[in-house]
Amino acid sequence: MGLHLEAGTLWDGTKDIRPGMPYGTRPRLLLLHLIRTYLHTHHRTIDLSMTLRHFMTQTLSIDASGGERGGGTSFNEQLRALAACRLWIGYAAASATSRVQSADGWVSVFEDFAVETKKSDPRTPWRKTITLSREFVATLRESAVPLDIRALRGIQDSALSLDVYAWLAHRLHRLEHSVVLHWASLRGQFAHEYDDKKAFKRNFKKSMHDVLTVYPQASVRPVFGGYLLLPSPAPVGVLEKDEAFAAMR
Repeated sequence: MGLHLEAGTLWDGTKDIRPGMPYGTRPRLLLLHLIRTYLHTHHRTIDLSMTLRHFMTQTLSIDASGGERGGGTSFNEQLRALAACRLWIGYAAASATSRVQSADGWVSVFEDFAVETKKSDPRTPWRKTITLSREFVATLRESAVPLDIRALRGIQDSALSLDVYAWLAHRLHRLEHSVVLHWASLRGQFAHEYDDKKAFKRNFKKSMHDVLTVYPQASVRPVFGGYLLLPSPAPVGVLEKDEAFAAMR
């Protein structure tokens, strides 16, 4: 599976703005929040003015204040960048989800991002909504795996750890037999922000250690030249799903 991003523009009510490319932990947490919200509500259009602040303060314990250094400012900047970009998720091989893929094997994630241009009450924040594409939510219905919000809290400050956790959550419970992933393969998938092979290996080992701490069901072992992955339970079991979704609200 792969990602393709292109920076885009947004209309702020008076002019076009270019937020740039999303980067770091915030866009990853936002995308996970959108996915979790859809899985709970089954509504493609998500009202961020109602859910995002709660997600930041109650779920992640992140300061949601404004100002130059406020957590809310950082999240809103990355929200605009994420909403403006053209983001596709691609699949390397045909599978049960192939019937909802576009012709070139890539699925667009976002359909629309809207902000109210007038405030009826100055004490009320502008309403922001984002709409997930029909193709993307079809893939979520087919293959999404609920993530443990407690695990996300533990690794929310590391973009690489978030990527590794999401990857293992989706990969391990679908394995039918063990598989060894060598460092060359791991670098091809995760080393887009690393030029130095040694630095990537060092940081990946740390992230894997942190992820396995919050995802103890994962059966992953270091071996010569890489990691051995074994079939493992998903992070959130069937009986725990309602609890996980409740933690998101």
